[in-house]
Amino acid sequence: MTSKRRRRDVLVALAMAATLWYVWTVSQAGSPSEWIRLQQWMNGPAAKAIVGKPSSFDWANVRLQHRPVSEEAKMPEPGPEPMPTIQHVFPPETASEAAVRTERLGEVRRLFQANWRSYRRFAWGRDALLPVSGAGRDQFGGWSATLVDSLDTLWIMGLREEFHEAAEMAARIDFGKATTARINVFETNIRYLGGLLAAYDLSRQPALLAKAVELGDLLYGAFNTVNGMPVDFLDLASAKKGVGLDVEARVVAAAPGTLSLELTRLSQLTGDAKYHDAAAAVMAVFSEGQNRTLLPGAWPMYVSMRKGDVVSDTSFTLGGSVDSLYEYLPKMYQLLRGGGAVDYRAMFTAFSEAASRYFLFRPMLPAGEDVLLPGNVNVEGGKAVLDPETEHLACFLGGLLLWGGVWKTARDARPEWKPHLPLGFTHAKDPRYLLRPEAIESVFYMWRVTGRQEFREAAWDMFLAVSNGTRTDFANAAVLDVTRGGYPLEKEDYMESFWLAETLKYFYLVFSLPEVVSLDEFVFNTEAHPLRVPV
Repeated sequence: MTSKRRRRDVLVALAMAATLWYVWTVSQAGSPSEWIRLQQWMNGPAAKAIVGKPSSFDWANVRLQHRPVSEEAKMPEPGPEPMPTIQHVFPPETASEAAVRTERLGEVRRLFQANWRSYRRFAWGRDALLPVSGAGRDQFGGWSATLVDSLDTLWIMGLREEFHEAAEMAARIDFGKATTARINVFETNIRYLGGLLAAYDLSRQPALLAKAVELGDLLYGAFNTVNGMPVDFLDLASAKKGVGLDVEARVVAAAPGTLSLELTRLSQLTGDAKYHDAAAAVMAVFSEGQNRTLLPGAWPMYVSMRKGDVVSDTSFTLGGSVDSLYEYLPKMYQLLRGGGAVDYRAMFTAFSEAASRYFLFRPMLPAGEDVLLPGNVNVEGGKAVLDPETEHLACFLGGLLLWGGVWKTARDARPEWKPHLPLGFTHAKDPRYLLRPEAIESVFYMWRVTGRQEFREAAWDMFLAVSNGTRTDFANAAVLDVTRGGYPLEKEDYMESFWLAETLKYFYLVFSLPEVVSLDEFVFNTEAHPLRVPV
């Protein structure tokens, strides 16, 4: 009897366990995902409606000398081919994996919150926080660059009260006034317009889109030139009058080449194709000249949009000055879903082949690690000469090539190294760390596309190093020399808005569930602002 009773008790226990497991599984399957819960929390009935205020000057009413009003402009239709899936199909995480992930997620969130509190206390409404002295500064027109740049990060981290407070202020920015007579078109586009568009795409707050339209109309004035190419710096007084502008003789290629994503998304949201058309005309010039440069497939660092010349210069790089031009090629293909007159897919394919052929080199590392780095190239006497020097800005390349689905073979190895620097590196030309995001950006893409756990672990190591090495009493600051051992590292009283807009956002998204801001639903601009891809 005792043996039978024990067997019965065991069977009952197993049945109860199976029932509980079934109930739990069904409840989990039927419960909202993390992404849905985040949207409900941030955009649900408890969310406040943002109330905006128009700028003191109406940029939409300016009669532009060289941009006549056209009713014929139309947005391109999507291409015939279905878009490929970008993100890895992740299996459900285990309880132990979830515990580690959420703890790390919380650490990133807490660091962001500490920085945000200092910005709010010492630099509210200013372009940037000075993280050593605890003050503020304006370097981007005085339109609250850090605040606008951080809107989508606040939303993604579920900081509802902070988001709505910041969004209220952003919706009241006066784009009719600035602290400078001229604004940088590139920076204004990627930080302000990108920030407002992403905040709208996530929150669906109409006041944020209205403010983005105001800024889009201001930036549209930068194309008020004889040949339709944009100026690099826009004089606001001249822009208000609508008089024709003179395009600079020589600019870095990234400046005119990094306007397409934001202006196209603005056209998609408003139905007004003029913004997209202006940017597409610029990209048509780059497309036409791409295979006529001294390194076919790549563009030189400097171009003359005044002459429509994107082919003549002899210096090439994949880093600063041209990086975001390349970055936007596959992203425009995704945003337009393969449509449009400019063939972004072909442009990216040509670039990836040029990157492999001319720029990538394998440093000679004593341990034989399989590492490729992008260098610079100068064309001398018709010959491409590789300079094996790289920079943080070029670190975006790994994620871009993977995201674009392109892997290429290495170039030849380079020999020398010095033992007092990391093996394989001979000299640190600029030893500063400016809180830049490009390295973690590539790791983020590697994780989301491959699903390999090693990239999450690398991200955590990077986060600890960056967090500990840059911390100040108020926030986090740029480091003057990362090659010097020992803490504390000497700091610069400088914190770019991209620390909150990009670097900490990418760290956070590595430890979020992959469904949060999926790469199949959003495309990130070069300031890490997620723009929704139309279905």
